[in-house]
Amino acid sequence: MCPRRVCRPGGGGPAESGGTARLPRKAAAPFVALDRLPRTANGKVDRAALPVAEVATAQSDVPRSRAEAALSDIWADVLGLDEVGVHDDFLDLGGHSLLAVRITNRVRDELGFPLTVRGLFEHPTIEELGRLIDGTGEEN
Repeated sequence: MCPRRVCRPGGGGPAESGGTARLPRKAAAPFVALDRLPRTANGKVDRAALPVAEVATAQSDVPRSRAEAALSDIWADVLGLDEVGVHDDFLDLGGHSLLAVRITNRVRDELGFPLTVRGLFEHPTIEELGRLIDGTGEEN
């Protein structure tokens, strides 16, 4: 299914104007392949018995600054991970808009930096955000 504005030829929607380049990409949540779904006694899916997907960090580089260390701790806590590398992408780790709001609130509270959800999606790694917070990166 496709929104009419995007699909209609000559409609000037985001697909024709190049506006989709500014939209954040979507990442599928981590998943676990199962032979069978666990069932309760009455035949419903037993959600409590479903395994938790393990998300491995792609590059577990250690934080190099105070901002990166704080961001790494915040991300690990909000995303429910043991560790987060500075090059790991927020979306690749299972991040989504609701978790982005939680992270931006924590960054504002703990680091005093006015990070927005858009800023998080535009700078999706701890390294990029650390540079932004430390003042060595550009804010769009």
